[in-house]
Amino acid sequence: PWNQVLFSSFHLKEENIGAYVDAMRVFAIKALECYPSTGYILARFLEDRGERLPLSQVVSSSETLLPIQREVMERVFQTRVLDYYGMSEAVVFAGECGHGAGHHLNAEIGIAEFVDERGDPLPTGWHGRLLGTGLVNRAMPLLRYDTGDVSAARSEACPCGRGLPLLDPVTTKAEDIVIAPDGRMISSSTLTHPFKPLARVEKSQIVQEDLHRLLIRVVPRPGYAEDDTAHLLREMQRRVGPEMQISVELVDDIPVGASGKYRWVVSRLPLEFRRSRVENLFGAAGRD
Repeated sequence: PWNQVLFSSFHLKEENIGAYVDAMRVFAIKALECYPSTGYILARFLEDRGERLPLSQVVSSSETLLPIQREVMERVFQTRVLDYYGMSEAVVFAGECGHGAGHHLNAEIGIAEFVDERGDPLPTGWHGRLLGTGLVNRAMPLLRYDTGDVSAARSEACPCGRGLPLLDPVTTKAEDIVIAPDGRMISSSTLTHPFKPLARVEKSQIVQEDLHRLLIRVVPRPGYAEDDTAHLLREMQRRVGPEMQISVELVDDIPVGASGKYRWVVSRLPLEFRRSRVENLFGAAGRD
C-alpha cells in the first residue's frame, strides 16, 4: 500500500541487518521513515562496511533524536534528517522543515500551551510542560492534555517563510532524564557525549536504579576493551557527579520495548518524583 515497504524494528539484529539493506537496494528505496534508533543502527552497519545508501529523505519520529544519531544518518544516507514530533492521541504535531532550527507546529492539528508547575501560561521562549488540545478527534477530544513533555514556543520566524509557529526540540521528558544526587536534571542528549568516540559499542542503554546508582548496559563490538569501559566510566562520572555510583554491564543484546521503540534511558525512580523535579526546574528557571 502507498508504495511502501515495511521493515520490523523487532528483528533488527546483526544477523538480519544485511537482509534489510539488500531489500532496500532491490526495492530502490528513495525515502526512509524510522525511529531514530533503527535508522542509526542501519547507518552504523553501512558505515562499518564502508558503504553509503543515498536517499532523498530521512524522517525520524517517536523517539528523541540524539545528535550522534543525526550525524551518522546524514553522513551515510547523504541527506538531511528531518525530525517529527507527534503522538497517537493527536493533540500536537510538529516537524522540521530543514531550513531553520525548531519544529513547525501544525496549528490545524491542535493547540499547544506551555505552562509552569501550577498550570499557569508561560511567555514565549520559556520552557514548561507541554499541554495539547486536539482539533481533529471529534469522537473523543482531549482538552489541555498533559503530554508529559517539556518544550517552549520560539519567537523567531523560520527562514522558509511558512507562517506556522515554531516549537523548540522536545528534549526533556520526565521519563528520559537522569537525576543526579545533587539534584541536577541531565537530559539524554548530554549523556550521549561519552559514547561518541566509542566505535566499538553496538548498542547502549542507561538505567538509573535509584538516586545514587547508574547502570550502563553495553552491547560490545569486536575489539571492545577495558580502555573503552574506563573511558565510559570516567566521562560519565564527569557529567553526573562524584556521588553517583556507576557500573558497566556487557550484554548480548538490548531488546526494544513492546511498541518496537528503543528506550535509551530507563529510570526506576518514581514517576511522580521525576515529573515534579522537571516541573519545578522549568517552572522556576523559565528560559534556559
